Amino acid sequence: YMRQIELGVLMYHGVRLFVSAGEYSPYLAAHIPVRFFEEHLRFLKRYYVPVSLKDVLAWQKGSARLPKNACLLTFDDGYESVYTLGYPLLARYDVPATVFLTTGFLDKEKPLWSDRLTFSLVNTKAETHKISLGLREIKLNFSSLRRSLRTRSRLAAFLKHAPQEEREQWLSMIEKALGGEKLSFSPSMPEFFRPLLWEDVRAMSRDGLVTFGAHTCNHLILSRCQDETIAYEIALSKKRIQEELPLPCEVLAYPNGEQGDFDKRAFFCLEQCGYKAAFSAQTGFNKPFASLWEIKRIAVSARLRGRGLLARLALMPDPWTDFKRQLLAKEDFCG
Repeated sequence: YMRQIELGVLMYHGVRLFVSAGEYSPYLAAHIPVRFFEEHLRFLKRYYVPVSLKDVLAWQKGSARLPKNACLLTFDDGYESVYTLGYPLLARYDVPATVFLTTGFLDKEKPLWSDRLTFSLVNTKAETHKISLGLREIKLNFSSLRRSLRTRSRLAAFLKHAPQEEREQWLSMIEKALGGEKLSFSPSMPEFFRPLLWEDVRAMSRDGLVTFGAHTCNHLILSRCQDETIAYEIALSKKRIQEELPLPCEVLAYPNGEQGDFDKRAFFCLEQCGYKAAFSAQTGFNKPFASLWEIKRIAVSARLRGRGLLARLALMPDPWTDFKRQLLAKEDFCG
């Protein structure tokens, strides 16, 4: 198992009811089927010790110890499915989790930008073969699933690397060029794109099993923002959560969260706003006394079954023992 001094933090996003989601399925890598998620929980309860955010913060500061093979579950964004599909299973298996909320999403200001892009691509009526975005021209190719996914990847990369204050302008241009209906908070909105209601957040917080942190207001990549925008996104998301919950918001997860997506300006704002820690999407395990502003996580994709999660953890830098390799070969958590 993991060495005692290391902690694994799993990063989920949404949960979906069925393995197949029709034409959206190839684009839902971050939305795990509920059956697979239950397999994960069974596996984690059997071979690991799920711990709470409070336990992790105390351990990181050196004021408490974690049990062997401790792990923390987290969810990013704030999808409705965390409450409707994920929370009942967390309660059944008594597994703590932390959910990072994009507050503008919950306030129904706009759907998440990545979901808007996916929706437009799936429902495109475009006949054009390229989009001009400023000085850049991006080719569109929907002749096969592979090429459609590559087109989405190119458009998403452009939006991620653009100055974030300009992202809404570029995204609107892409939506217009692709044609078709735009994603909105309507009754026909696909269920896997819907946000949590604040009343759902309060319901999950009552028994203390699920805690909540910020994921900024508008899911902007902080390193590509102006100083004023960074301060606004970090401070206002904390304020909104504390307006809705009778508990302090002490942690934040960086949108996108890879290396280069946050910087010292964010660290400064986090400290000024009274946060205690921040989580990245950089892959790896965590040791006590490491930087509280760069806690690493392990991304979990929708394709992983219980046994696949075991393999995912096996790919971390800390090598597995022969026992774990034998376990991986013998155990089948797929049911």
